[in-house]
Amino acid sequence: AREKIKASYKTEQERGKALERVMDSGILELIRAGKKDLAEETIERCI
Repeated sequence: AREKIKASYKTEQERGKALERVMDSGILELIRAGKKDLAEETIERCI
């Protein structure tokens, strides 16, 4: 996810906001629950 964010956004501020959106989406809960496919889709939508 970090690589995609780096590739998609030029400035640190934009990257930070994108990363915040990913974190706010509940991504960590999905990963902990073993739902990696759903987590990937969520990251794509947030970015």
